[in-house]
Amino acid sequence: MKLFGAALLSVWALTAQADPVDDLLETLGSDALIDVLREEFLDYGHTVGEAMLPDAGGAAGAIF
Repeated sequence: MKLFGAALLSVWALTAQADPVDDLLETLGSDALIDVLREEFLDYGHTVGEAMLPDAGGAAGAIF
């Protein structure tokens, strides 16, 4: 029973800490940052594919 209580307390403590982290990520604009990083990496991947892979990566290059 003590083990169950300790596990329950741990889960409660983790959920209590999630709110400040979510607030921080929202304030920093992490969603917008991730969108920009995704576009930059996709563009970079295409550039590398064109420079280093025959036929610009073929069908794999067309996926993204």
